[in-house]
Amino acid sequence: MNIAHIVCDHGLGHHKRSILNGMADLELGHNVDLIGSRDAVMRLMPVLPSYTGLSFIEARTETHYGKFERSLESILKWLDRLPSLKKYDRVISDNLPEILLVQEHAVISAQFFWHEIIPNVNKEYRALCDFLLKKCKPKVTGCPFFSMPHIKGLSGYIPKYLPQNPLIKSERKKGAHRQNSLLFTCGSQPHGIETMAKVFTAINSLSELYCDRIYVDPQLYNDLLPLSRYPLEIADYSASMFARVSLSFCRPGLGIVSDLLAAEAGIIPVSHNDNLEMNHNSSVISRYYAEMANIRLHKHGIPSYMAYDICSV
Repeated sequence: MNIAHIVCDHGLGHHKRSILNGMADLELGHNVDLIGSRDAVMRLMPVLPSYTGLSFIEARTETHYGKFERSLESILKWLDRLPSLKKYDRVISDNLPEILLVQEHAVISAQFFWHEIIPNVNKEYRALCDFLLKKCKPKVTGCPFFSMPHIKGLSGYIPKYLPQNPLIKSERKKGAHRQNSLLFTCGSQPHGIETMAKVFTAINSLSELYCDRIYVDPQLYNDLLPLSRYPLEIADYSASMFARVSLSFCRPGLGIVSDLLAAEAGIIPVSHNDNLEMNHNSSVISRYYAEMANIRLHKHGIPSYMAYDICSV
């Protein structure tokens, strides 16, 4: 079977999931093309298993929040960049329902839809998405924990767990690394960087913090290095790094969350009041994974009331 995975290029998490799902299809004997951003694919190469057998086709969706407030024509422009889909027996698209305009039987992989979470979304685009979902009734796969209610409520919803990086799981099983490090990761948005710096400063001020090292995003490192009272390293997101991470303070995008779950690390989500996706993910993590996080907070000498208070911003 010829299968195409079309990737939304907002962040790296979408590409990571699509690559891992594509590799699973390869193992079943299918021919797989990944259609997305080659830059994102190259950035992920050092931290994922070998992509041998996967073919890559450059066609960016150019997805970001502001895009969905523009004209309908500009929102749909990415469809013109797609290659012909005629040769594929199955097309699996990320969370962009407009794929149904060109491939009525496409399967959609989504934990949320953009037209449901962006307050000022273009009204024509929202109406189009609602119309296509109602008319085509596509199969929509999503994680039973993290899929938002508007996904689970679809007639074609199919529960599917998030794929996990096997390199991280393998590294954890080896037990070669002491799992006693912290990770602070914030994403690329300026607000997230500023917020995570404040969280780090509060944790760093504790009189006793028990950890071997602290990993931080590259964009945080230079500002935090002079302040840190503990060994500070730039996070490289490798399997060996995740095997050392005991607890993470993070912007809860599902790319980083799935890696932390594979590493069996505690997760303290940093909430974002104006981001419905991040708030939803935070609530799921707090509901299902709080016990592990509280155990790890105690292990590192971080009062739980303090951690949750400084991360609610």
